[in-house]
Formats: sequence, C-alpha cells, structure tokens
Amino acid sequence: MVRYVSRKRELMKIKQATIKDLPAIGNLWLEMAAEIVPDSYKPNVVWWKEIAERLMKSNVRYDIYYAVDRGMMIGFIDYMAFCEPATGKIHLTGQHFYVKPEYRKENIGKMLYLKFLKTAKRLRIEVVDLFCNPSDNQWKRIGYQPARMLMRKGI
Repeated sequence: MVRYVSRKRELMKIKQATIKDLPAIGNLWLEMAAEIVPDSYKPNVVWWKEIAERLMKSNVRYDIYYAVDRGMMIGFIDYMAFCEPATGKIHLTGQHFYVKPEYRKENIGKMLYLKFLKTAKRLRIEVVDLFCNPSDNQWKRIGYQPARMLMRKGI
C-alpha cells in the first residue's frame, strides 16, 4: 500500500485490488460508464466483474489499483500486460481510468497513473498503451501519441 498526501485530502491511499474489492470497483466502473456512454446503453457490471475476476485468477498480468480516501473508494486504474508480436515488445495497456468528479483536480488521477508507471518500470515494460480520447490533450502533453484507431460497430 502506498500513502499519498493530497492538497485537500489529509491522507489518501493507493492500494492494489484483490477479488474482494471488485464489487466496490464495479460501482466506480458504473459511474465511469454513465459519464461516457449514451443513456440508451446499459453497461453490464456483472459481466465486467466476472471478466476482471477471471483475469485476476489467470496467468495474464491484469492489475487494478484504486484510491481510497477516509474509507471511500474514489478512483481506479486497471491494465493488462502482454507481448505484442507486431512490435516485439511487452506492452502495458491501460483499460479503464476513473476518478470521481468531486475528487478531480486534486492529483489523485496523477497518483494512480504514477503507480501504474512504477509497475511498468518494475516489470521492464517497454511500451505503454492507453485507450483514451485522442482529442484529450493531457495525454499528448506527457508524451503519448496516437498509435491506432479503434473502430466500433453496434450489432
């Protein structure tokens, strides 16, 4: 467990999630989905929790770190590590990254991201990929560049 002091928070902690944390993280995942998907789409949190649990139990490197402030879970980041034959390198791919709106602008997202990067360096990861909005300049400011386009079609 890593402890951080935020300007407005006396003591906030970053913890690595276990399977028992998935229900609470699932609630944050639903909050995140509500911000980014149309009202007509109903995200399936049960399915997400089942997938996350299977990944955590598998040989795949899948981790979730979450931020907690005074006993309340306020944000999370999850990622997977895999070998990419196209580059010949091990990639760490960020899947989801969320901080509750009332906790934004307090460096909590940055603290989660730094924990993510610290893990990448410890694992000797050479490439970090993120799924994010390419028009979001915060990622470009810290050195990320568009690498692929994600195509989507409803079925």
